Amino acid sequence: MSGIGRSSDVVVVVVRAAKEISTTALTWALTNVVQPGDCVRLLVVIPIHTSSKGLWGIPYFHSDCATGYWGFMSGTIVEQKEYIAGICNQMMHQLNHVYDPAKVTVKMKVVFESKDGVVAAEAKRTQAQWVVLDKRMECEASSCTEQLDCNVVLVKNSEMKVLRLNLIEPRRPDSEMLKHSKSTKKRCKVPNVTPTSSPEKLSSMPSLDKFVSSTFMSDIDWEPKVMQASPLVLGQYHNYYDDSDSESDSENHSSVTSMEDNLSSADECGKLLKDWLHRSSSKSMNVKPVARQFSGSRDVNVDLCRNVREMISLNRNVRTDPPPLCSVCCHKSPSVGKPPRLFTFAELERATGGFLQANFLAEGGYGSVHRGVLPDGQVIAVKQHKLGSSQGDREFCSEVQALSCAQHRNIVMLIGYCVEDGRWLLVYEYICNGSLDLHLYGRNQIPLEWAARRKIAVGAARGLRYLHEECRVGCIVHRDLRPNNILLTHDFEALVGDFGLARVQVGDGDSGAESKTIGTFGYMAPEYAQTGEVSEKADVYAFGVVLVELVTGRKAVDICRPKGEQCLTEWARPLLEENGLSKHVDPCLNKCYSEREVEGMMHCASLCLQRDPHSRPPMSKLLRLLEGDISMR
Repeated sequence: MSGIGRSSDVVVVVVRAAKEISTTALTWALTNVVQPGDCVRLLVVIPIHTSSKGLWGIPYFHSDCATGYWGFMSGTIVEQKEYIAGICNQMMHQLNHVYDPAKVTVKMKVVFESKDGVVAAEAKRTQAQWVVLDKRMECEASSCTEQLDCNVVLVKNSEMKVLRLNLIEPRRPDSEMLKHSKSTKKRCKVPNVTPTSSPEKLSSMPSLDKFVSSTFMSDIDWEPKVMQASPLVLGQYHNYYDDSDSESDSENHSSVTSMEDNLSSADECGKLLKDWLHRSSSKSMNVKPVARQFSGSRDVNVDLCRNVREMISLNRNVRTDPPPLCSVCCHKSPSVGKPPRLFTFAELERATGGFLQANFLAEGGYGSVHRGVLPDGQVIAVKQHKLGSSQGDREFCSEVQALSCAQHRNIVMLIGYCVEDGRWLLVYEYICNGSLDLHLYGRNQIPLEWAARRKIAVGAARGLRYLHEECRVGCIVHRDLRPNNILLTHDFEALVGDFGLARVQVGDGDSGAESKTIGTFGYMAPEYAQTGEVSEKADVYAFGVVLVELVTGRKAVDICRPKGEQCLTEWARPLLEENGLSKHVDPCLNKCYSEREVEGMMHCASLCLQRDPHSRPPMSKLLRLLEGDISMR
């Protein structure tokens, strides 16, 4: 969604005032939501306290430490603001590796808690597109979801809970464009696409009722997109304070107070800034004296902030594009850390040459896939879902949900999507060398060497380990792992793709039952085929089937085989138990393989194919076995 000409977003990050303010919510917002040109408004909320207790509900101390934090609690509102300013300055200093201050504006404001929902009021005033709540501000969640139309996220210990998320809403246009659109576009109702109880809102987007039933949409537990962002380098201090909408410093706790003129509010912050400027003096830039003592003037030196920002900009490391995924094709790789972009249908039509047959890649029950090239040179694969397809609707939503949460070198990256005039399209990075299925069973294909097969197994294992154990939103179960959905580069790097049946587990060890069993016969775990029980152990079972295919060169289901050998798992299981599968290694390898590595892969397969799901090891252990890091015994 970033790009030239886009309007900037306002992202409100809400934290509770305390001796140590948590940076979790702010860090998550800067790395996963904020884009160049956006404005971050850090809202520090001071809880209402009674006269019998100190500030923020902590009893007063009467000792020598009264000159510090405990003594401050009984101070005036002005003193409270200055103290918080010092804490926040230090907090921003700790985040100097997360964002680029030349491209992202950060403003800070202090407010007092209100029963009317002070966070919602501030978000409305600033026309925020995102509200990110720290876990200590969960009390504001209800008022935000009831009063706001924007995206609302609660951050708990680096894990995200989506309270409101609208994936199809475009960025807010400027005021003139908004007025024009209101007068020229026909407005229609769009159901809320997040699991909240708020009423439907008016929008100019097409109604989702035409494509997905409201029952289905309400069943989806939308999770936020969590990206592994490449950190940006920033300088130490800037003017973070919001000088708009300021009000008097009255003692009324319900009033909204503005954070102004507090750069020099803490001795420690001033000392840090002086030390940093002294180290930077070799850059031959004239910087005015800064950081007055706490008891001195409270005026912000605007020239200082500007000069410091310029100095930081000159010394900032230049970000480079990610290396190509394939050393043979050298196609441009998509940037890691960016959320999926909303495309127009016209953009995708131009990229694919009008979906020419020459750009056709594949077709399935969901629809067709075409190759395309974006104006910046990025090669893409566009999956176009069939109109009016119930399976396509469900798969579309499942893929957006899963791939918005996951980015990994062994996971096919979702670049963007399109929802327009009844058309549902997904845009992926293009993987250049086809699927594993094509290389194992395709006609006129050069047989895969053993080194390539082992590399593919390790790559797929890394992708599954990330989905099951490392994804920050929880465990993602793929539910349709098979050679068709393992894509390869010319270097035989494996990437797991096609998340149409994927499901995000809502808790540790969570497993659910499906009323309708879906998947591919030959790869479905026994417990899933019999009871519909869904867990990551079903993926482990399917991975075991793929390992047997890599060793033997046989399909999971082959009706051309003799009776008793048509189902690969039923034929291979007794051989694995007796260590007899080594006699059935793919003859296409011409005995050019490492017996130790084949034995290790067969041992992994035997562990994966155990009938009891609890006996199957996690993907992290299987990966270590495949890589030879731990003994098979």
